[in-house]
Amino acid sequence: MPSHHCSPAVLFLLFATACNTPAFVACKSAELTVPAASLRRLQCESHNGFIKVIGEAGRTEVAARVEMSVRGCTQEEADANLARLEVGCDVAAESLRLYGRHPVELFVNRSPSFAFTLTVPEQLTATLTSHNGAVTVKGLCGDVKIETHNGGIDVDAVCDHIDMTSHNGDIGVRVTGRDQLDGSIVTHNGDVDVHFGDAVSTTVAASTHNGRIRNDAAMRDVRSERRSFAGTVGSGAGRLLVETHNGDIGLH
Repeated sequence: MPSHHCSPAVLFLLFATACNTPAFVACKSAELTVPAASLRRLQCESHNGFIKVIGEAGRTEVAARVEMSVRGCTQEEADANLARLEVGCDVAAESLRLYGRHPVELFVNRSPSFAFTLTVPEQLTATLTSHNGAVTVKGLCGDVKIETHNGGIDVDAVCDHIDMTSHNGDIGVRVTGRDQLDGSIVTHNGDVDVHFGDAVSTTVAASTHNGRIRNDAAMRDVRSERRSFAGTVGSGAGRLLVETHNGDIGLH
């Protein structure tokens, strides 16, 4: 695993021997590959850091690059904390799980971070979770489930089922589709934009508590009210829930 040191983000004045704001940062990167001939499911988890997944046709392995960082009150402490960060890689049956692993005490003002960039076979289904970081998916054909507490979601894929939740962040979805589309797209604070491909069929139920809904997609059986909207795309097979508590919704 190659490693290098980041320059300190900001130097803070530390009173006496206390360290209220660790100002020194250490970073390293890791790369790994996993044979994917028998894999059907991908799971990736990051407490702090983005997740990016790129699906490629004909690919026979998962390639992962993971950027890790952590703080310390001195550069020596940051370096020592960095040595305690590891990438978890669990393969079981048809599933691959990738995640960040570190001692729990590093959560106290040390901000351990794992950012994942994954290139995978396009047919994999994916379950992706980031507590603080954006999630991006491009080129997958399998079902996609995403949750981020603080961070946006951006998806461009061919899916039959999507399940996306962001507690604080915008969501942008472009689904090419292969006919029926089911699932949900929900954010508590943020805008939602959904683009439907020509082959997609679904029945949309959209709502916002504080915001506007605009539709320029080709839909039938449209029912539009101030804070809610319903309509059918294609044959109307499938059901898609689109919801934001505070934000606008765009259907295209």
